[in-house]
This record gives sequence, C-alpha cells and structure tokens, in this order.
Amino acid sequence: MSYIIDAGSPATDRAATPVTGNSTRVQEVNPVDYSGVLTAFEVYFATDGTDLYIGSFQDGGSYSYTMRDYEYIAIVAGGSKQIFTGKNCTAQAGDKLGSYWATGTVEKDDSGSGVSSRNFLNDFTTPGTFSYSFVNNRTYSIYATGVSGIMPIKVGGSWKMSPVQMIKVNGAWRTVASRKIKIGGAWK
Repeated sequence: MSYIIDAGSPATDRAATPVTGNSTRVQEVNPVDYSGVLTAFEVYFATDGTDLYIGSFQDGGSYSYTMRDYEYIAIVAGGSKQIFTGKNCTAQAGDKLGSYWATGTVEKDDSGSGVSSRNFLNDFTTPGTFSYSFVNNRTYSIYATGVSGIMPIKVGGSWKMSPVQMIKVNGAWRTVASRKIKIGGAWK
C-alpha cells in the first residue's frame, strides 16, 4: 500500500493576468511530503502551450535548486485544466515542483507563497545547481500527484511509518523495503 503525494498548486482558472513562458519557475508552495514518484501532472494554460518541462527540484536553500527528474509534454491545450497521466518522475521529501514552457500562458494569482524564477531552459536539460530570483505572491496553476515511498508496517503490535523504495521492474514501479526491520525476533 502506498500513499498519495502532491506538489504545487491546484490547476484552476485564476484571477491575475496569465504568465508567459521562457523561464524556469520553481513553486515555493506545497513541496512533496514523502519520497516517491509523481505520476500525474495537471496544468491550466490560458492559451495553447508548447514544450512543457515539469518536474521535481531539490531545494538547496537560499533559492538554489537542482533538478532531480522531469517529464516532457510537447503540446498543452489552453482554456481548461489538462491532466497528463502515466508519468514517472522521481521526487524526494521536500522537493518542489518546477516548470518551463516555451509558448503559451499559464493561469496565475498575484498572491500565495511565491515562486523562484530563472530565465533559462537548461535547468531541465543541463545537470547542476542553479540560483533563482524569488518573486513574492505568485501562485501558478501547475500541480502534480503521485505515490509515496512511505507506508505503514505493523511492528510489535503497533503501526509504524516506514520508508520504502520504489524500483522499476519490467517497466512497472514496485515498492520494496529500504531497510531491515525486526519482526518476531527475526530481521526481515
């Protein structure tokens, strides 16, 4: 059994003027709760968009981020929420949702936790840690959900939350224990 994880802000029609692309943006709001895999992305573009990169970013502090994993979506229809499923984007607890799109505009509010922004695509295509400029009071309609790598295990009559790992076996994600635990006097 796994648990649902999420990151980013709900993909809704928002009040402020939509934001254009050509910048990598990392949302400060709603980081990933538990390590796992982001399997669905929801976006609300006001106008049709292209070349959407969306993924998990490791927070290095002081608005410095390293892209961990991402998915690419070639075309996004504008005017309504679009949902992209069947994705496999690795995320660790504390990661934040980042995105880049070449054309089109994304719905936003001029309120909320803010975003860190950088005018480069290579944050997705070039490894490394990059510094971002923080913009307060911004919320974008970009959201992700997935499954966690944390699950309850009954140990000695009580339930404990135990870390697990997700591994890909023959094209399917499987949950395995990441450490041995003692059950009934034996290490499992």
